Amino acid sequence: REEMQGVCVMVPIDLSADSRINEKDILVRLLDQFASVLPGKRNLTRLDFSVRRILANALIPLVESGEVPSPNRTESLRSLRESPEQVFDFHKDSAAVAQWVRNQFLALSPRFVSVIGHSCGGVTGDLSQWFSALARFAMAPIEKRDRNQDLLNEIIREGGQLQTGMSDHGALISFLKLITTTDNVVLVVDEMDGLFCDSEAAIRVANTLIGLRQAAPRIKVIFSVNDDVWESTFARRIPLGMQDRFEDLVIRLQPLDEGRVIELLRIRH
Repeated sequence: REEMQGVCVMVPIDLSADSRINEKDILVRLLDQFASVLPGKRNLTRLDFSVRRILANALIPLVESGEVPSPNRTESLRSLRESPEQVFDFHKDSAAVAQWVRNQFLALSPRFVSVIGHSCGGVTGDLSQWFSALARFAMAPIEKRDRNQDLLNEIIREGGQLQTGMSDHGALISFLKLITTTDNVVLVVDEMDGLFCDSEAAIRVANTLIGLRQAAPRIKVIFSVNDDVWESTFARRIPLGMQDRFEDLVIRLQPLDEGRVIELLRIRH
């Protein structure tokens, strides 16, 4: 996790007391990581830079087709591809493209959402709401100390814009589909011992994880389980089709010999 933090966001998933995966909890943890201020970035977050790349990816096809005219199309496309973080710096008056998009956002938003939907599996109302919410977040003054909390409130608070008419599943899926157009997201599922011989809970967990991967195929899932739990609860209970999806890539951790145990204790000490 330490080694990969610059290139991916890793989110641990804990099972609830009734052995279910809480999708709202995953969403809150994702947003907490994306909306955390980056060191040395003057109050900017990972989410700021992600939204800028999303906007650049949405604008590129429109510039290529001529739908959005540019006096120097080649140079504009090069800037959008190579330095989207600078092009869409909404906090600089000199960033002409960012200020133009801010002023024209209501008119441009439907076309942006259409382009994004094409790249991530279709336009939905949830996707459109997320795009608008994230764009407002990126455009808000960085001096506004509560802008992170404003975004979280839209998801968590009953009656918030993203909660109205949107299920936890729909909100999570739409966010994952949108954010993984630019970022790598890894869900880490561990601590499965409580599922030992609980076939119903195992099927629920398996269905949820497979559903997430089918709906947002760019995410990665690390599913960590002891052999006895896998054999007693998953391998013998869930359909073979499900097992195949869990066994795309198997990394087996062999028992440690005495020398490695001592080495591990020294490292931890």
